[in-house]
Parts: sequence; structure tokens; C-alpha cells
Amino acid sequence: MSESLLNVQGVQTFYGSSQILFGVDLTIREREVMGLLGRNGMGKTTLIRSILGLTQAKVGRIEFGGHDILGMKPYTIAQKGLAVVPEGRQIFPNLTVDENLRSFEDNRSQSADPWVTEKVYELFPRLKERRQNLGNQLSGGEQQMLAIGRALVVNPKLMILDEATEGLAPLIRQEIWSCLTHIKQQGMALIVVDKYVQKIVEIADHVVIMEKGQIAWRGTSQVLGENQDLWHRYLGA
Repeated sequence: MSESLLNVQGVQTFYGSSQILFGVDLTIREREVMGLLGRNGMGKTTLIRSILGLTQAKVGRIEFGGHDILGMKPYTIAQKGLAVVPEGRQIFPNLTVDENLRSFEDNRSQSADPWVTEKVYELFPRLKERRQNLGNQLSGGEQQMLAIGRALVVNPKLMILDEATEGLAPLIRQEIWSCLTHIKQQGMALIVVDKYVQKIVEIADHVVIMEKGQIAWRGTSQVLGENQDLWHRYLGA
């Protein structure tokens, strides 16, 4: 059994006086992939922001790599090996593809075979073809590939992907899922937030479903895949 990488215990998060998370617990181990599911507005993004330190949880404990990171600045948490592919991509539009990647290279996990720009080009050949294009000259799918590549080159211990295939054409979505499978095979721990339940079931080791700011269901992908009543109950799928 691999070691625990991220532990979230009893986390409660508020926006002003409005409580969004109500005692959330989850654990992800090294080399593990977790699917994070739930209808819109159920607290998934707030949970991610709480883990990353972008929105401070008021109650609970968040440990990453053996360190209590609750209350740390987001850049300090990132330096410990957490990376995010944010919803909306948020690449630098006035930098080239190559500049977007090379400016972020950093072996934070001290990997013996780290992700570098050239490895990203092997993963996403179309980025290599457009390496001198500015970020705002890329299609939506290419921007998403670049956002994933940018997270990879910091060599995190855990990468969080928030709606990585949202709004993409079916062929591009399939390419993204294939690349995530490859990243999993390389041993990186992932938290994947997406609405495509079947794809989550195929790639994730276990799944957590959120409802009204709490964990409504958790279990293996196999169990979720075999019980589509759960899809309808919690996801409207």
C-alpha cells in the first residue's frame, strides 16, 4: 500500500457568512487517481480552492506530504508539490507555447526522470507544431493541452484537474483522456474533476461524489461503474 499523500479532515469553508463545505474528509495516496464528481454548485471547486490555499478553510485539517498546509500561502503549497490545471485554463496569452512551458520548469518532486518541455511535446505533438504561437493564437483544445503541460513541467507530487475536458470537441476530449491515462501510468497522483462519469470510472482508482458541500458517496470505480443508479441519484447522468 502506497503512503498517504493528501489528507483532508473535517474541512469547513465559508464565503463570508455562507458555509459551502460541511466537514469534508478525503484521502489520496501516492500514485493514486481520484475522481471528484458532483452536480454544479455542490462544492467541488471550493474544496479544490481550500486544498490549494486559495480559499482558507475555517475548520479542519489539510495535510500534504506529511505537512499541515492549512493556512499556508498558495505559492508555498505549490512549492511543496501541488499543481492545478484550473477551469478556464488561464495560460499566459502573450507568451509563446514554448515560453509558457519553459518558464515553469521545476523538478519539485525531485524525480529521476522529470517532466520537461520536450517530454510535453512528445505527449502533445500539436503543441510542438505550435511552439512559437502565442497562447491566444491556440484553439481551446490546444490551450487545455498547454495548461496540462504547464502543470506537468513543475513535476508535482499531485496534480488536480478541474473540468479539464469542459467545452472541448469529442476528438480533443478523447486525446486529453488518453494523455491522462499516460500520466497515470507514469505514477503521478491525480484528482480529476469532470462530468464524464464513464471516463472517470475508466481512469480513477476510487471516486468521491459531493452533494451540498458534503461527501455523499465514496467507493471504487468498479462499484460506481456497476451501479448506474448512483449516477442518476447524485449526478443526474
